[in-house]
Amino acid sequence: MISRLFLWKKVLNLKGADLVSEMNLFTSAAVDMIAYILGRRSNPISLLGGHYYAHTFGGWALFRTRSMSDDLYFITPGREPSVEEVLRKLARRARSFIDVGANIGYYTVTMALLGLNVLAVEPLPSTARVLDDNVKMNGLKRVKIIRAAAWDREGELTLSVRDGLYGEAAVAGENNKEVGDRKIRAVKLDDISTDLESPILIKVDAEGSEVHVIKGGRKTLKRAVAIVIEVLDENLKVVRNLLNDFIIIYLGGKYYLAINPSLEESSKVL
Repeated sequence: MISRLFLWKKVLNLKGADLVSEMNLFTSAAVDMIAYILGRRSNPISLLGGHYYAHTFGGWALFRTRSMSDDLYFITPGREPSVEEVLRKLARRARSFIDVGANIGYYTVTMALLGLNVLAVEPLPSTARVLDDNVKMNGLKRVKIIRAAAWDREGELTLSVRDGLYGEAAVAGENNKEVGDRKIRAVKLDDISTDLESPILIKVDAEGSEVHVIKGGRKTLKRAVAIVIEVLDENLKVVRNLLNDFIIIYLGGKYYLAINPSLEESSKVL
């Protein structure tokens, strides 16, 4: 209960671009707290769509969000303080940024505002459209959006999506199918990042597909200053083995930082 209240305190730091958007913050907070007391434990849901200003570590940014979705949650500054702090520091050592699992663009927009070239990878079509809107609204020209899932091969995958919880969309296994399943394109990170200027900073939030992302991006990872990666417990051992040349640091929650020791400057950041 206390943690949920603190989360909404952070969400309420967003600024609605109009009166309806502003009122939606407080209405959604009240409804979500009631739902939380009654047992709902998924990401907070915003009742209405709207436009919101967020004070990111790259400066103020404007984001469009969808109604009955978890979009507000994913544009909330301070939601992942350790991740944001590490990315802010490492951005000074990179020329490019790859955002795997870009969602509607909080980190994509933030890094582009800092002047980095950004490759944003987002598989869910409806989310990629909002991501594109948010990039354009902020006048960002150095962002390329890839509407696909980063994987270890090219082809087609099935994405499992629950209504409104778009940030939890994940590649479906044979025994993990939802009513909202949809077919998506799969690409290898190595095939889509060849034009990016080195060194590269990478963030991976692939909802359990991190092993496949790494396997499809071995060449790209060699050009990386570091990787901030969400790792499920069951994938941790494999991820450590795949990144055995990197220095691994636990950031809290499900997030880890993998520093490339071959790039001397990156190891001096933290």
